[in-house]
Amino acid sequence: MNSLLKSFLAIMKELGSFEVTFTEDPSLFSISYSLPFSVVRKIADAYEGIFSNFDVSFELFYERKLDYNAFLQNAKFIATDDNLEFKLTLNKQVKLKLPENTVIFFKNKSFFKYFDALNIKFFEKINVGKNISIHLPLEHSYSNSFIRLHPIEESIIIPAEDLSPEAVEEFSLIKKIHDEVTRGGIYYPLPNYYQIDDLPDHLKSWFDQNLFHASLLYLANKLSDDKKVVLRGHKNAEITLCSDLKIRHAAILYQIFRFCYEEKHYNDKIEIARNIFTIYLNSTDTAEKIDELLPKIEKTISNHFSAYIQDSIKKFFNDRKDVVKEAHKFGSDLKAESDKLLTYINTSLIGVITAIFSGALGLSKGERWYLIVAFALHALLFIFSYVFNRNFVEKRKDEITSLYDKYTSKFVILAEDDLEDIKKIYIEPAVINVKSYLKLYKRVIIGLVAFMIILIVIGIWLPDSFFSVSSAGSKATPTAVTNNVYTNGP
Repeated sequence: MNSLLKSFLAIMKELGSFEVTFTEDPSLFSISYSLPFSVVRKIADAYEGIFSNFDVSFELFYERKLDYNAFLQNAKFIATDDNLEFKLTLNKQVKLKLPENTVIFFKNKSFFKYFDALNIKFFEKINVGKNISIHLPLEHSYSNSFIRLHPIEESIIIPAEDLSPEAVEEFSLIKKIHDEVTRGGIYYPLPNYYQIDDLPDHLKSWFDQNLFHASLLYLANKLSDDKKVVLRGHKNAEITLCSDLKIRHAAILYQIFRFCYEEKHYNDKIEIARNIFTIYLNSTDTAEKIDELLPKIEKTISNHFSAYIQDSIKKFFNDRKDVVKEAHKFGSDLKAESDKLLTYINTSLIGVITAIFSGALGLSKGERWYLIVAFALHALLFIFSYVFNRNFVEKRKDEITSLYDKYTSKFVILAEDDLEDIKKIYIEPAVINVKSYLKLYKRVIIGLVAFMIILIVIGIWLPDSFFSVSSAGSKATPTAVTNNVYTNGP
């Protein structure tokens, strides 16, 4: 229990019948009384501790302003039966040591002023990772996931706590959607702050009005400088807000907000809602008119979205059918590239026969250099054809997959997971097949080049006899013929 808070509340209760005016903001509270000097003396004596420690500022106006020390020095000289102006000021933030997101309002009017949905500056200082703990003149506590209202009379300062994971997730989603649909517009207090069940009547009317205003701000395009809500849809509409309006259908507008700010289809829902609002409203209208039409507006939004979903389902199946058809076509194109690779592999293998044939021809002619050059040229041919064919096939593979991705990117109605499943069935196996053939092609070429190198080495190290014998044989025949000619002469 906070003893200073308890003492200050006791003073206010004791002097309640003498109250004249007060001023209050989230940090400071000042209250003025008009009361007899005897009452002032009684209060000064009873609560000497909080005045002498300067926990509460003490000001008495008698001929001049007297602080607590001046009052003590001059009290014996004050003799009057007239009421005197007496003012107390408490720095709530400092003297009560209020934690983050924790506020105290001694008057409900002050709370209404600063916690208003249109008072954006107050909420700029709030740590959105915690709830807001508010202490008010209440009989009972009330709360939701984002704010807690505590009775101030209990004199217990309850600090704010971290939001639950569910509340953090909800807040993050709302902020993300709001930033997207308003292109990073001003952050307004959450409508969720003002949705509390079982409130007493003197609070319910004010909370309903702010629930209405906050929900409308999140559905609108913006809030103008003159505090008019701007909606752009079927036409543009400017809504004048009424601070003294008794709202009847705040819960309906809050449900529309919750419906539009769900994770799925939020862009479409908000666009539909804005169009429906502007169809029902004039170019300039009032919040009272919206409140009157909300039951019809809510029903129309629901019906239009149901029709939109039905059209979307039809489009979904048509689009999916088209994507499957195109995926099959792209997969077939990739298979054609695999077939080309198989042809290249077979052609390379046939090249071994021509290489061996060329080497044999060089051997038969008794020319070592002919054999070596034939094998070297075939090795180079294998390498160059592999490099060219590999680059061509990889380029085609990348082009086909890129074209498929570009084609499917326009089908926004299909879920990304669904598009990925189609890709896994038709495209990815074909890509894997092309990559597999490329690896096989590489191994074949490496083997063929290695084989050519082995043949070249063998050709270099073959004994000269493999080449000289053939050469000698070719020269023996003319000698024999010559001898025969001379032998058989006359």
